[in-house]
Amino acid sequence: MEKQLARLEECGEDTGLVYCNSRVLNDNTGLMRDINNPGYEGNIHDRLMLENMVGSASFTMLRTKAFADVGDWDEEFESCQDWDMWIRITKQYNVAFVNEQLVNYHIHNSGNIGDSVDRYIQGLERILSKNWTYYVDHKYAHWKSLQYISRIYCGGGYYKKSFRAFFKAVVLQPLRLWENFRAICYIVKRIIKDLMKRYSPKMFYALKGLKQKLKGEDKSWYPQENRH
Repeated sequence: MEKQLARLEECGEDTGLVYCNSRVLNDNTGLMRDINNPGYEGNIHDRLMLENMVGSASFTMLRTKAFADVGDWDEEFESCQDWDMWIRITKQYNVAFVNEQLVNYHIHNSGNIGDSVDRYIQGLERILSKNWTYYVDHKYAHWKSLQYISRIYCGGGYYKKSFRAFFKAVVLQPLRLWENFRAICYIVKRIIKDLMKRYSPKMFYALKGLKQKLKGEDKSWYPQENRH
């Protein structure tokens, strides 16, 4: 906190927010890993409209005046409240960064808002609707957001919404052939995996275990899956 405060004071009154790197701790396994942000500073509003690289409220320190200027947290959000706040702040203020792991962030099976796909989708949809004017004027950002939410829809089992968002994205950026091809491949692959998991779970987990062994992956720091 002291380092973020010092950075905020160093940057001056036109900086309304300072964020940092973090360390993720898995409460189930006790394992941890460092999360390193790109470290963007200054006017990052356009970058922030693509993704929330700042992170959660735990990673930030806000200037009191900046918070007062943009208003309180939007209680209509079921998730992504932090992203909405950073978007509003960066419309008026610059951002600073401390390149150190100053925060320990805990993950577990339940309790985090982002763990609920439906809540996360509601948050993403509200981000899009609240900033509709921006996205209409910035086709790349709109395309990127639709690409992302199409994946989240697919992961939540909302396949029709997923395809609808994907095709809207293609209309916006039809010449991004490779990115659009990868996106539709992800959606189709995810649907196949979901169907296999539902109708042939033994084969699904056998193939998943084989894939991880072949790649030498260690995903033990992730929350354990509920296979019931």
